[in-house]
Amino acid sequence: MINFTNSNRILSALASLFLTSFYVVMTIRPTIDLDMWHQMALIREAFELGKIPYSDCFAFTPTVYPVVHHEWGCGLVAYPLMLLMGGTGIVVLKYGLVFTLGWILYQYLRKQKVSLITSLFTLPISMLMLSAGFSTVRGQIYSFLFAALCLWFFLQDREGSRRWIKWFIPLFLLWVNLHGGFILAFFFLGAYGFEQWMRKQPCRHLLVLMVMCAGLIVVNPYGYHMYPYMWHALTMPRPLIQEWGPIWIHLDWPVVLILGTSLLLLLYAYWKTPWRELEHGWMLLFLLIGTIFVFRLLFFYAIVWTYTIPAALSRTPLNQVFRNIWKEFPIVLMALFSIASVFYVGKIVFSKPWHLEVTAQPPSKLYYPVGAVEYLKVNAVEGDLFVSFNWGSYVMWKLHPKIKISLDSRYEAAYPPSMMDEMHDFYKANPSWKEILKKYNPTLILVNKSDKIQKELDALFGWEKVYQDNQSALYAWEFLHLPSCIKIGPLDEGVIP
Repeated sequence: MINFTNSNRILSALASLFLTSFYVVMTIRPTIDLDMWHQMALIREAFELGKIPYSDCFAFTPTVYPVVHHEWGCGLVAYPLMLLMGGTGIVVLKYGLVFTLGWILYQYLRKQKVSLITSLFTLPISMLMLSAGFSTVRGQIYSFLFAALCLWFFLQDREGSRRWIKWFIPLFLLWVNLHGGFILAFFFLGAYGFEQWMRKQPCRHLLVLMVMCAGLIVVNPYGYHMYPYMWHALTMPRPLIQEWGPIWIHLDWPVVLILGTSLLLLLYAYWKTPWRELEHGWMLLFLLIGTIFVFRLLFFYAIVWTYTIPAALSRTPLNQVFRNIWKEFPIVLMALFSIASVFYVGKIVFSKPWHLEVTAQPPSKLYYPVGAVEYLKVNAVEGDLFVSFNWGSYVMWKLHPKIKISLDSRYEAAYPPSMMDEMHDFYKANPSWKEILKKYNPTLILVNKSDKIQKELDALFGWEKVYQDNQSALYAWEFLHLPSCIKIGPLDEGVIP
């Protein structure tokens, strides 16, 4: 005979293990992000100068002035950790942020009395939506954390407490200096204030706080320059950056399935819940509309969805359906959770989440020209290097000041919009590529094997291929007389620092 009390405890333990291991799998992948290289390079330069520089010292192409690096704080956190602990320090930082975010979401759901059963049928959806945002060690993870804290503070506000404001202000200052996503604080305050106004609840303090935060933006190394920079960054088109594009660019079947499921549950919650009781309902609706046009907002939609939909569904007939499944099929669920947990725990161990990767080739989506950079370093090469958006910051970190670059992922923070367009045209071998080459007159060109320009460079007079491996090739002026190097076979992983 089955002991149903023990059976329920075992089922609850297995369900918790499944949710935890699933969350870890969705947030691991410790491949260092391309932005972290230029963040650390900036702080390294700042330590040498004794101040945050306003002018660029890494590129030989035209740059803007001042260079407002909205992620400078990320470098200030990462650089000392890297010096003290190497890649392990960056991994510890990432998982510290990831698990802090998970803990905040857990505490929120617990305070809202969302049961394990409801969480089990809803949280995997939001985790899947969030997963792409955790693909690497990225500055935007700070924004995920601060966004979750905003919603936690609003819960206290609805309960009548205003003590959260004294915590919000210093945290906002941190946010301003860590990531440009701080602009979302105004959206969260405004959307929540609108909901409170619709409920005829106090909201004047939220308006005052928004005004205060607008003034506090100036508390950063760039001072008032942050204002025009943020306006420019938010209003400029980014047609070559996919995550800033509309959602239909990313619509493969997994995205359709996950987003479609979240939308169905959202509509059901709106249908069954009086609008006065649906916490953050308007905020979620605004973010959903925004996600249609800017895919990157999907991650924040997922966070607000986690705060809103499980709690709302707990008060609908669908919650009873979840409970019936739990009660009627305990053995089946135990088997499923056991298999899934073993699979995900094994995946965690196999992926070596404690090891920060600097990969040199696919299947990683983010890989670097490790071999070509090592070639330039060993041969003490100096010069101006044409390099693509994804690889520029890695070269900057490894080879500055001997090598100056044409472009990196700082994008609008350091370069005029024309630079991104010109480098794109060059590497795609568009008709203007020769004029671009003549205009900037580099001494070195680094290409990915998938770049169309490689075929043109092979036949270009005065240039020779001095290095080649499975993924990259390096071209140099003939008069540099550099030795030739061809690597065959798998490439070694890069090292930190």
